[in-house]
Amino acid sequence: MAEPTKVMCEACQHCGVKQVAQLWCNDCDEGFCEECIKSHQTVKILRHHSIISISNHFKISDISVCQTCLEHNKKLESFCQQHDQLLCLKCIQLNHSKCDNIIGIDDAAKGSKNSAAIFDLDEDIKNLLKNIDQGTVCCFDNGTAINNEEHKIKEKINETRDEINKKLDQLQEMILSDLTAKTENEREKLDEYTEELTKKEKKVKEIREQSSKIKEFASEIQVFVVMKNMQHTVNKEKEMMKLKLNNIPKGLPSLKINSELSNLTKNLKTFGEIYIETHSNPIPFIETKVQQAQLSIKLTSSN
Repeated sequence: MAEPTKVMCEACQHCGVKQVAQLWCNDCDEGFCEECIKSHQTVKILRHHSIISISNHFKISDISVCQTCLEHNKKLESFCQQHDQLLCLKCIQLNHSKCDNIIGIDDAAKGSKNSAAIFDLDEDIKNLLKNIDQGTVCCFDNGTAINNEEHKIKEKINETRDEINKKLDQLQEMILSDLTAKTENEREKLDEYTEELTKKEKKVKEIREQSSKIKEFASEIQVFVVMKNMQHTVNKEKEMMKLKLNNIPKGLPSLKINSELSNLTKNLKTFGEIYIETHSNPIPFIETKVQQAQLSIKLTSSN
């Protein structure tokens, strides 16, 4: 809150005079100049009001001090010791008419600055700050733990992925090796078959060449005899060739994916599941010693 540059004397303003206030009355909630405060203190009923400097007033001006009963909108004038409650006249009439230990707020407030109550309040605030600090440290530690567990989970996911990749690499290498072996075997069959056809081709060409020569240079009897033998050989080769043509190797490689692997890719929807494990780790609350002693006394008395 920005500190005001100056406060005017209310009494002087009431008389039409503008005068800067040097002092502040907490009870009247007004500023006074040095002359007016003298008149203020000569009045018996005002003599014991709390007077502070304007500079000190600025230090507490942003702290709300409501001296009006929130329920009845009347000035708080009394204090019920039995119920530890500030009262206005209406409060007394309606709710505290039978209470015997009601005193004026002025009497109740005497010595407040050095009372055990203000000491207890200071201790409560100090311990509350300690408890807040405990909570803050715990939150920081929990945040660190979350980061550590997140890192471990990521490592586990990567390790699992590496294991899966390694296994798939092994399976892939196995099936590729099997593919190479089986296709190579089929190629060897074709090579062997081609080699047989080449030999037959050579043999048939030799028969053709012999046939041409015998027709050109041999006698008719020789041609007739050789022709019969050649025809027999050619017929035999024809029959064998019919069989060969029906049995030319044609083994084409095919692939059937393992059903477990297919089901894995189809049915696997998630890598895993991330869930939060809630761990109860209550922090001991720091109580004010006076309150602890009072609690102990109450428990002892009740027994």
